[in-house]
Amino acid sequence: MLIGAVQIIKGWDRITPVLEKRLADLISEQLSAPSPLNSPKIEHNNLLGTISFLIDGESYAIGQLSLIRKTFGYEAIKYN
Repeated sequence: MLIGAVQIIKGWDRITPVLEKRLADLISEQLSAPSPLNSPKIEHNNLLGTISFLIDGESYAIGQLSLIRKTFGYEAIKYN
């Protein structure tokens, strides 16, 4: 079953402050620790590289969703 945009936004709004706090609390030793994913696709195989890799993937997906929305006549995704 697919979930609607409202549910996605509610989940996003719930998790965003938790992630912002956790990321802000990370210290350089934690960021330079080995990556838990150990992926060859991650340029710098540490936690910071993993976070950057995941953020890059999310931004790519959001861009694709915006293009799909525009194709079907909807507004592109907006950022606050």
